[in-house]
Amino acid sequence: MSRQIVLVNLEKPREKDPDKDLNWLCNSFGLSSGRDIENTANQIVMTLLDNIAENERVSSE
Repeated sequence: MSRQIVLVNLEKPREKDPDKDLNWLCNSFGLSSGRDIENTANQIVMTLLDNIAENERVSSE
């Protein structure tokens, strides 16, 4: 089985905007670009960050 790794150089947003930073992060890891039309990856990461910020436990659900 052959595997392919594609590296994409994405420029980080210059202005401080949490939504743009989150989108850049998800695109950098290939979580959302092209496939995730409903931004599910962004929503999952944002939920995890919100829960961690509130010192709550993070569930896999």
